[in-house]
Amino acid sequence: MTSIDVAECAATIVFGTVTGNAQDCAERAARALARAGILSRVIDASDYPVTDLPRERVLLICASTYGDGDAPDNAVDLLGYLQDPACPQLPALRYAVLALGDRSYEYFCKCGADFDVVLAGLGAEKLLERVECDVDYEGLANGWITAVVEKLKDFQASLL
Repeated sequence: MTSIDVAECAATIVFGTVTGNAQDCAERAARALARAGILSRVIDASDYPVTDLPRERVLLICASTYGDGDAPDNAVDLLGYLQDPACPQLPALRYAVLALGDRSYEYFCKCGADFDVVLAGLGAEKLLERVECDVDYEGLANGWITAVVEKLKDFQASLL
């Protein structure tokens, strides 16, 4: 998606999607961050270089769930890497998760919940509580994007 190096940006936005909705949310978040003067990069979860994890300052996850609580095909490997006991601890990482799903399924927003749980378990610090969106996701997604922008403005100010 982008050729920006992790060291050049304040946040990386990773998406896992089946229908494109999570990708749309990730791209909208990047545009909102850019309007606030915050440089970010958007990466398909299947293209995310896990070697970047120790250098990330902020990781934003936009992930959908499909079927019986399954991660989208493009997010399976990244989630599996994070869940592997060999994955390094990430105490310097801050993160936020936007989970998309469908309440008519038993495992509503499970992929997003899985990312949230595993990142917390690796010692990463939650920027804000996970937001879980049903099929009519626009309003909650917009609220998450706004909250992320505000948190990152505060976070950047604290680094100055």
